[in-house]
Amino acid sequence: MGKDKEKTKDIITEVPKRKVKLTVEEVMRVLDCFVKKEDFIRSLQISKKFKDIPKRYSYNPISIDSTTISLFPNLKVQKLYAWNDTQIPKMKKYEVEYPETYFHYYLKYFAIRDKVSARKIVYSSEDRVNYECMKGEGILPDGITKIADKCFEECNKIVSLNIPTSVTAIGRNGFANCTSLTSLTLPENLMVIGDNCFLACNSLTSIKLGTTNCFKGKASYGIYLFLEKNNIHCNDVFYSSEDRRKYGNKIPEICNSLADKCFASCLSLTSIEVPSTIQHIGSRCFEGCKGLKQISLPPTINCYDHAFSGCSYITALTLPGNFPKIDKSIFENIQMIKSIVLTDCTQFDGLVSYSLAVIIERGGIPCTNVAYTEEDRKVFGENIPKGVKEVGDNCFSGDFRAKSITVPKGVTKLGQSCFKNCCSLTSVSLPSSIISIPVSCFYQCPVLKTLKIKNKTLTYEKYCFYGCEKLKLKSKNIPSECFSKEPQPDDKTKK
Repeated sequence: MGKDKEKTKDIITEVPKRKVKLTVEEVMRVLDCFVKKEDFIRSLQISKKFKDIPKRYSYNPISIDSTTISLFPNLKVQKLYAWNDTQIPKMKKYEVEYPETYFHYYLKYFAIRDKVSARKIVYSSEDRVNYECMKGEGILPDGITKIADKCFEECNKIVSLNIPTSVTAIGRNGFANCTSLTSLTLPENLMVIGDNCFLACNSLTSIKLGTTNCFKGKASYGIYLFLEKNNIHCNDVFYSSEDRRKYGNKIPEICNSLADKCFASCLSLTSIEVPSTIQHIGSRCFEGCKGLKQISLPPTINCYDHAFSGCSYITALTLPGNFPKIDKSIFENIQMIKSIVLTDCTQFDGLVSYSLAVIIERGGIPCTNVAYTEEDRKVFGENIPKGVKEVGDNCFSGDFRAKSITVPKGVTKLGQSCFKNCCSLTSVSLPSSIISIPVSCFYQCPVLKTLKIKNKTLTYEKYCFYGCEKLKLKSKNIPSECFSKEPQPDDKTKK
């Protein structure tokens, strides 16, 4: 322990000389978000005034064991962040931060049950069987925070149930097919009710939810209908894949969002009307809808990446003017798109690939944030057009035809691996608006001789010049990692 303490002290006192504006309290808030010990220690190295921060902690913000406990000399409460964290003896209190099933938690911490508390105790179907053998049917233990998926599914003997106030979530099919269940009391702080939670509970006629009878969390459309039927109101409703299979492709106007993969692989879907009440489309919502040809979205919408991934036959888009970006990450086969109509705008400021910007500007709407992508280069060639603000990731990667490239004025960003493996590229000219050479930018460009740089304060990221054997650079301040080889998956496995 003494040696470990000395090592920790040496690590923390190795402080680089640089100005820091963060206060100790601000740094502690940041440190609370860290997971790895290495990241925690590096942050303490930023400034001398941070080296005594560990003494302020009465709990551990990262996982610890007998070798790292010396980091926190005033530790009173040990937080356990994973099931295999080592318990330090003689702590005043232990707090379990990771999800645990009820009986595993109960048995593992039985010897210190007066000192331990947990925030994420899941009550599973196995827990229910064991607990009912001890206490009888229809009784739940205090302290549980979630009722797991299918926990009470097909429990035909249960007639009534009071769920403890500590429960905040009930999983999918939680009470499905409980045909004898007639009354249920839900806790007021309940935030999640899973799909098909009350499926085929035909005898359930009495449901109470606190004193206000208002569900505070998000509910799927099917759950919303069930709650409304029992005079429980819900203001945050989403349309799920389960709802779509049960209620069809027409999205109800009561819904304000579409869940992840809601319409995924719906091959029969040829068109979709998204109501103006929808504010958010989930990730991969329409993924694989190969029959979808036209999309019209309301101005209220926010859209996640890959929402239309695999919709390879879309030809026409009607989108709101505040749409965040129009490129391959959202609309996969952009070569098929022939028509784009933007509503409620005179200028499009979202990110858009060059080929789609051409279509938009035909309608009289200028685009201010245009990216030249790999798909654009295959159609329009190696000469980057004027008006482009960004050259996308991998844009010229593997292009054996490109020999000399001049990046026009106004381009402010080069994407990662932008010119990677351009085996014929001999010269590149960059404007002063470029402020950084990104990761692997000129990786393995063996005949590159000339790189004209107008910005003398450029920053250089790792691997950007590896394999550029003929390139002579005037700047001596380029980090050595710029000339390092990019690690391969096999190398990472070995490490």
